[in-house]
Amino acid sequence: MNMSKCVSLVVLCFLLSACLAYPINKRIQPKATIEVVDEAGEPVRNAEVHLVASSHPHPREEFRMIKKTRNTGLLKFPEIKEWRIESLNIHGIAYYFWHWCVRKNGYETEHTHYGDLSFSKKMKVVLKEGVSSECPEGGLQIIHNKERNEMDGSVEPPIR
Repeated sequence: MNMSKCVSLVVLCFLLSACLAYPINKRIQPKATIEVVDEAGEPVRNAEVHLVASSHPHPREEFRMIKKTRNTGLLKFPEIKEWRIESLNIHGIAYYFWHWCVRKNGYETEHTHYGDLSFSKKMKVVLKEGVSSECPEGGLQIIHNKERNEMDGSVEPPIR
């Protein structure tokens, strides 16, 4: 086999493999815990907590789970995985990232930045008295990342 046929065969194999679809079990939502307290450190009851999953390379919201805190101010979110069909494309494969939004009437709404790579699976949010706003819908909002306290302290602030 001459060199040009060999190179053509390699290129053809590469192009065919790039178009093949394959199944993959993706984590849509991580197992996560959040604690919601007020400025005095008291648990905030009935705070609405959103755990939002978004994806790249096509930035969009993929999944949102909403729960309300109880007497302890603690909430646990389960890990959710889903089988998907993906293919190798020039723009890459889909990967997921997550962010939080916590709101309650009478308190300022707290949320992490969309695409914030410093997502913490153990989060502590301190709500401050003030005017509440709705948690943003969709995936492309640029949200100010307010000061927050992580329960495990292992997460660095996001790169701006």
